Amino acid sequence: MLFLRTGPSLTGPWSDSQTIYHIPELNPSKPGYDKDTFCYAGKEHPEFEHSGDLVFTYACNTNKPKKLETEPNIYFPQAVRMAMP
Repeated sequence: MLFLRTGPSLTGPWSDSQTIYHIPELNPSKPGYDKDTFCYAGKEHPEFEHSGDLVFTYACNTNKPKKLETEPNIYFPQAVRMAMP
C-alpha cells in the first residue's frame, strides 16, 4: 500500500496516514503474484501533475535473482497518475 500524509508546511504538523493506492504486485489474488516480491520507494512527482491529480512512482524487487531475467516490471519504476484523494 502507498500512504499519503498532508501538512501545511514541510515541517508539518502532519495528518494521519491515508491509504491511497494498493500496489497490484502485492495482491495475492492477482495473476503473477509472488510472495518473494516486495515494493518500496514511493515518491511523488509534482513536476508531472496537473490540477487535481497526483503522480507517483514506486519500484518492486524480488528475493529471487533469476526472476530479474524474466520479469520486465521487477526493479523498474512504475508510474501512476490518479485523481488527488
